[in-house]
Amino acid sequence: MINPAQLEEHYKKYTEDLAKWAPDGIVKIDLAFLQNLNLLNCNELEMEDAEQELTQMFNIIESPDKISLYNDEFVIWIVPDLVENVPVTFALIAQQHDNDLQLEMVLSIGGPYNTPRLVLKILQKLLQDIQDNDKAINRLR
Repeated sequence: MINPAQLEEHYKKYTEDLAKWAPDGIVKIDLAFLQNLNLLNCNELEMEDAEQELTQMFNIIESPDKISLYNDEFVIWIVPDLVENVPVTFALIAQQHDNDLQLEMVLSIGGPYNTPRLVLKILQKLLQDIQDNDKAINRLR
């Protein structure tokens, strides 16, 4: 598992040149994206254990500028910011491969979608999708 000092090194490397490291750029979360993830069902959004489900699977490091979540498979940096005086949460998702990290996705979550519960549900769903894709690719090999 990657150590906390390495987490910070990777975070700096990625954020210094997001255009180079983010395969799809910054993905803005909007209604269409939530619909695509099947997260518009009210029951899905109201799950009270969404935060516990995600955070129980990760080690957490809090710093003044971000929250870092990490485990044997993923690293997530959750970064609150203001864009044009509007609160926005940026989330960087990286996957560990042979003691190295590969940035998979960068999200921008703002406006009515920028709630802690919804941010965690989005992350939980995307991590599951990444794992499902990896399993499918491994089966094809």
